[in-house]
Amino acid sequence: MAAGLGDSGHGWKSLATMFANDPALRHTKWILPHAPPIPVTINGGVVMPAWYDIVATTSGWQIDEDGILRSSGLVAELIQREIDSGIPPSRIVLGGFSQGGTLSLFTGLTTQFKLGGIIILSGRLALKSKTRDMISENARMIPIFWGHGEQDPMIKISEARESIEFLQHDLSLHVSTREDVTGLEFHSYEGLTHSAGEAEIQDLRAWLLRIFSALCTEAAVMMWIRQVLELPSVTGIQRVPRFQYTTLHISSCREVLCSRRGNIRQRPRPQAPATYASNFSAFQSAPSSTLHWIHNAAQGDCLVFQIVNIREPILMAYKGSMGSSQYARIPSVRTYYTINMPRSQLLLRQPFTALYLSYFYFVLLSVKIPFWVLTSLPRSWRPRPSWTIFRTVSLRVMEARMEAMATTSTYNMMRVDPQRFAKSADKVGLVWVEPIPELIVGDVKEYAIKNGVSSTRVAGYWYGSRSAPSPDEKIIYALHGGAFVFADASPVSYLENVRLCKEMLKYNQEFTKAFQIEYRLSQGPPLPHENPFPAALIDVVAGYHHLVKVMGYKPSNILVMGESAGGGLVINLVRYLITYIPSLPPPAAILLMSPAVDCSSTHFIPTSSLMTNLRSDFIGPLFDGYSVRALLGALPPSECDTNPWLSPVSKHLQNPGGWFKDFPPTFLIFGEAEVFRDPNRTLAKHMTADMGERLTYLEVPDATHIFMSFTWHEPERAEGLRQVAKWLSVTM
Repeated sequence: MAAGLGDSGHGWKSLATMFANDPALRHTKWILPHAPPIPVTINGGVVMPAWYDIVATTSGWQIDEDGILRSSGLVAELIQREIDSGIPPSRIVLGGFSQGGTLSLFTGLTTQFKLGGIIILSGRLALKSKTRDMISENARMIPIFWGHGEQDPMIKISEARESIEFLQHDLSLHVSTREDVTGLEFHSYEGLTHSAGEAEIQDLRAWLLRIFSALCTEAAVMMWIRQVLELPSVTGIQRVPRFQYTTLHISSCREVLCSRRGNIRQRPRPQAPATYASNFSAFQSAPSSTLHWIHNAAQGDCLVFQIVNIREPILMAYKGSMGSSQYARIPSVRTYYTINMPRSQLLLRQPFTALYLSYFYFVLLSVKIPFWVLTSLPRSWRPRPSWTIFRTVSLRVMEARMEAMATTSTYNMMRVDPQRFAKSADKVGLVWVEPIPELIVGDVKEYAIKNGVSSTRVAGYWYGSRSAPSPDEKIIYALHGGAFVFADASPVSYLENVRLCKEMLKYNQEFTKAFQIEYRLSQGPPLPHENPFPAALIDVVAGYHHLVKVMGYKPSNILVMGESAGGGLVINLVRYLITYIPSLPPPAAILLMSPAVDCSSTHFIPTSSLMTNLRSDFIGPLFDGYSVRALLGALPPSECDTNPWLSPVSKHLQNPGGWFKDFPPTFLIFGEAEVFRDPNRTLAKHMTADMGERLTYLEVPDATHIFMSFTWHEPERAEGLRQVAKWLSVTM
């Protein structure tokens, strides 16, 4: 809590002490910094504690820009110190009075950290144009409390209201509601001058309770789950972007649990202990609790529970593994969590896997597809009115196949052993890429050691011309998608990546051939761990080394392209080459198609594309956490939030800028109707900041994920290929 002009941190000790003695806020740590002593022009140059200088002019007060930027840096250092001590940025609230409030508002809106809240008491918004230029992408999700006296003679209420109007109209900050604490909450107080009044302090206390309730400790939640629900295993908490639910009230030890398919099951559930409310100060009262239960016989259970207290509802989830049928929109709630439980092993063993898949495809062909055709007849029932019936049903079929794969963990069924083509290697274009252990360096090497990953011999496939390399020949280096856990590069690939390679050669005839690397796929619980990060990246680097150093192709004649997970690998490849291997220049250009760039789903809010575009995409079943667990290996889950190799546009990155510096010309293309739309928009923003005009990006209306791979996605597919060809004709 930063003090105002001429005051020190001691001036606010009484407020901190009062709140520290409050039973509801006693868990809160208070830091009261002292402003440095500087000459203050408006006070005749007298040296006094001040965060920045103020000069009186004919048009009003002029604030020292360098001073506020310098003090903002000091506050950022305090924030970083708390983060280094183990406190997440989301649990840090920045506040101040007068000058301190002005400084807190500027720092909170421009810092790269997503803070838990900002408090402004009798302050103003300084450096408006600077704030507009420097505003963080997290600013619109930060709760803000603003209190101001109607009779304030120092910073008039009209200045405060002008600041509020600028925040709302120019910076697009919204007004907070009872259901959503993010945004701006403004209070004015009749009769209050340039000070903090009793009513203001009580409103501040209520606001703090609201945001602290929304940020209640995960440890307390996990303990409550173990005590109340008597669950055998709770392995951790993480955000979950989507689930379908029905409602269940805890009123007795036996409750009726309803699944989406209408199955009725009964299970005993203990009542909450009477000591619950007193055990956790974060929950002021627990008059009732609501459970939302999902049951899927093939995949386990998902329990979503809402702890209702007198101030703020908190939504949590108990999750096994969910397929595409478990989707829902949950309005007006900002905190989503999952707690992982062991998954049933039955469908992972034969003959149960085969029996389930036979049943699944029988129902798909005989029941689901006819049903989808009928329900797609009215345009208003389709995911997008512009879609054809054929596209709608094709997408549903793909989604169903993804669900079957996720249910049975049969990801490896879609990978073809390269030895199958040993006798026809020349015909199918099979080659072997040798390991490159000497090129694995830096932090990637450290991750490889932690996960027991090393460079190994992998396969690759050529498409197009089989001629020997020529000095000026242009080629495509293609990386397929598959969430890092399925698909392959062979001519019989389950996905459409092979057709995409051939179409790229058709539309860009200056390129004679394309090469796809068979990078190692990850595997994780409930299956044994295999090939976690950075196995795929190591293989991709080896493939590029093979093209340049072994085959002799010039980097200036290579286009590297990737879709979905492959797009993320393209970004990592280029970053790795620039950072660690100057002897391997980056390619001439890169093409990113719906790249996966946020493994931890930090872009998820109820109105994000991760929720709103579920019906118009097919990759929902892959959001069951499997690919993330497989990719992480021995790394902690926090790596998904803070590691740019895994999530280069994560909103939890402390220093997101510069990751795309020195990248070659890039074409980013994605669909407006896909779930990755919002992360890809953030990617475009970050790349533009680092690359400027070297980035070209296209968001295609009504297009789904990796739409250029699907023949049923016309005319968007053909138009996308034409736009890429037009860009390449200029770029290369």
